[in-house]
Amino acid sequence: MSSAKLSSPGRAMMNQENERKTSVDMMNSSRAAVIIYGNLDYQLRFTLKRSQFVRLGEHTLSSNPDCNSLRCAPQPQDLDAESVISHEAYRNPCRYCNDIALIKLAQPAQLHTISVMPACLPLNPEQDMGFSVEEFEGKVAVAAGWGSTSRDPLTFDLPDTLQEVNLPIQKLPYCSNLLVKYAEPTMIVCAGGSGHRDTCKGDSGGPLTLTNVFGTVTFAVGITSVGPLACGSNNTQGLYTSVHHYIPWILQTMHGRKKDQVSGSSVFTASNVKRNSFINHIATNARLGTISAVGT
Repeated sequence: MSSAKLSSPGRAMMNQENERKTSVDMMNSSRAAVIIYGNLDYQLRFTLKRSQFVRLGEHTLSSNPDCNSLRCAPQPQDLDAESVISHEAYRNPCRYCNDIALIKLAQPAQLHTISVMPACLPLNPEQDMGFSVEEFEGKVAVAAGWGSTSRDPLTFDLPDTLQEVNLPIQKLPYCSNLLVKYAEPTMIVCAGGSGHRDTCKGDSGGPLTLTNVFGTVTFAVGITSVGPLACGSNNTQGLYTSVHHYIPWILQTMHGRKKDQVSGSSVFTASNVKRNSFINHIATNARLGTISAVGT
């Protein structure tokens, strides 16, 4: 991974009592967020009781404000999480199936052209992006987060600055073999498998994004879910919850509307963080700690 631009869209962070826990991907304005955690019913509700909040507009942890050679971003926004809705079929019929949840923010987020920018839900990819879901294959997506920069499963090196990596969307044997455990192959986007580039521990819940054919609008197409124990190892890939597959669930859960009834609604989405403690779950291969926020 390399350092992300100061104005990268759709990135945020979840904190707990001034301790960084996960990163978040933000999509269009306001009051809802999707976050994926490992045992959501216990872990997330437990941590929310301990003053967990979502931070928007963070880039470099040791710098405040965040600046580049031309300008500085405004102060990050810390927003309380009002409620959490996990997918009712999380961990069914497989361990990482339906790896998605919603977090509703207690107050609206304030968008800013430098630091808090939306990514969009792929409601109608052909119309909005200029290509179909099937045509995601072969395109290069961008994943982002504050996860470990070490491929060693016993080492947890957290970066100070938001990182991003280009990952080809492709279905290699590693991902295809894991997909047989899922009820539907469309539940997952397979990405990576080239040049040891990968997301890692601490990136779970973060965004996998594509832009439209003009490169002018960013869409969250995946949410970092699970991958190999040794990140970026040979002949492996990351598995990302497919945002497009869960559009009906997201919209129905947030608004009680069907996909064709929605116009101008706002959503934040993310992916379930599988482990609350890397040390306690060192033997598992899920990705710890990132979250994504999305809107339409």
